[in-house]
Amino acid sequence: MSDRSSPSPLKEDTAVPHSLEDEATAEADLFDLAAPPLQQPLVARLVPVYAGLPTLDLHQDSGNVVVGRGRDIAEGYRIDASGQLSARHCELLVDPVTLRVELRDTSTNGTFVNGARVEKGKRLTLQNGDVVALTRPADAGADGQASRSAVVNIAANGRVGYMFQRLKQETTRARMREALTCFVCKSVFHRPCSLRPCMHVFCAGCISAWMARGEQEGCPQCCESITDIRPTHRLQSLAESFLLSDPASRRPAEELAQLDTADVIPPTGMTLGKRGRSDENASGDDGEDGAHSDSASNTALTVRHAALTFVHAMPLAGPQCAECDTPSCIDGFQCPVDGPHLRCSACRSCFAERPLCGRPQRCHVCSLAFCHLYRAGGCACSDLLPFKPFKEHEPPNELPPQTFHGNTIEQGILSNYLASHRILVKEAWAAALAKFEVGEWVPDMILINGAMRTDSPVCRRCAAAVFAALLFNYRRQLASDELPESVTKRPDCWYGKECRTQFLGHQHAQSFNHVCYQKKSKE
Repeated sequence: MSDRSSPSPLKEDTAVPHSLEDEATAEADLFDLAAPPLQQPLVARLVPVYAGLPTLDLHQDSGNVVVGRGRDIAEGYRIDASGQLSARHCELLVDPVTLRVELRDTSTNGTFVNGARVEKGKRLTLQNGDVVALTRPADAGADGQASRSAVVNIAANGRVGYMFQRLKQETTRARMREALTCFVCKSVFHRPCSLRPCMHVFCAGCISAWMARGEQEGCPQCCESITDIRPTHRLQSLAESFLLSDPASRRPAEELAQLDTADVIPPTGMTLGKRGRSDENASGDDGEDGAHSDSASNTALTVRHAALTFVHAMPLAGPQCAECDTPSCIDGFQCPVDGPHLRCSACRSCFAERPLCGRPQRCHVCSLAFCHLYRAGGCACSDLLPFKPFKEHEPPNELPPQTFHGNTIEQGILSNYLASHRILVKEAWAAALAKFEVGEWVPDMILINGAMRTDSPVCRRCAAAVFAALLFNYRRQLASDELPESVTKRPDCWYGKECRTQFLGHQHAQSFNHVCYQKKSKE
């Protein structure tokens, strides 16, 4: 039997880094407030290897899901395709905090993962690409062993087989604890609120007390001026799930009561002031930005985050980067007095703004500033928020959420195709990158910084967006005979990928193909 039949302990050094604050957008949280989702996000799915089997979706709040052919099994997980299945064949367990998915066999005839029979009653952690057979594979012997290829290549004949596909990456409790920790009180969020425009998150009571002191007008973490404060319900849900799984991290009732007393943030959030566009505070010349700073000091340095974001000039006293004090070890550059600086979006430290120095300082897509390719030693946070040429980014393990503009129907079609043809998302990345390299495929995106190449520097978030745009071409080039008839017989939507109804009506998204371009306007 495989040594994978018992789950391995969570290791802090095996976490896949990702930023939960990326999900704390005020627009999404306000939408959730107006129309709360019926289910938590989709974490993974079991994609059928054979036709006629249902897709088994696993959400963050799925908990313990029972799969089998019993009448008491939930409809979405009841399988009547084979008499070899037990009434309660196996259980799928989703950890709402780490997003780990485990399988536990409860059947009579056995459950097989990658051809090896799972020990009954033991938990097995599923990995992306695992083949899960609920009936004995064709070539399995008495010991339950079978080749991985045999599980996929045999004809269905009443057999039940799936491929496990992860849609959200697994994390660890240590990393989740770090991501859910307030910068001010150093404890797990209690009613977290995000600040605009920097989007840093704090407890509502902590940020209320911070503002009540009077002398503090900026973000406690980056000092940027605050324009809006919005409760983030997604992080609130994550924090509650984490505390349920780790009661030791829960704060005393007295401390929570103090936070509630200090909390002045209403459920819908609050606005502190209007945002000013960077081009409204200048006459068009970057050199005049410092003249419009709120500071009375003539020696204040100007810090700009990006050309496409709302920013404010920040008075910073004294040397703010290594090159203010010491010439660069790369080219001997030293910051002039009152020289412009950028703030790195990863490590939040300042560095000289030098658009003509030859070393990339901004993401080619979003124009956010990063210091990793500029500094001699790179960025201290480059592992968490990579900034590198597009082709050097790590291939993803799952489809980006931006794929097909978020149309889950079209995403499911592509996911099923990849699973049925045993194509990993990493392999789709390699194919798209090769086409992009020779110019056959071009990401259909608005790029104000000019045409993009595979060596254009981008941040991790934009790398996912570019890959999602390339997947549009990947899906369009698939031959019709490689897709189910239920997919190919759908007519093209007149508005194509620009259609807005595809996100409002499930029936419309299912009945029409949206992986196409908008037809020409009628004369």
